[in-house]
Amino acid sequence: MLGYKLDKINLVFQEVLGIYTELKNYNGLAATKNNIADLFKQQGDYQSAINNYTDALALFKNKKIICGLLMF
Repeated sequence: MLGYKLDKINLVFQEVLGIYTELKNYNGLAATKNNIADLFKQQGDYQSAINNYTDALALFKNKKIICGLLMF
């Protein structure tokens, strides 16, 4: 049952990624990628988790976003 709920949550996160991409909301993209990585980790899909953590880290670094704050 838990796996089913994680799949539904992942679908919502994928939809959110599309919205954040349209809005060019890099903080939201990075946070969502991080959340998706957590889901993959819980499911035991470690390679997908690493890929999403790496994407999130790149977004945080490229936009200098730390804990929701923009660094100047």
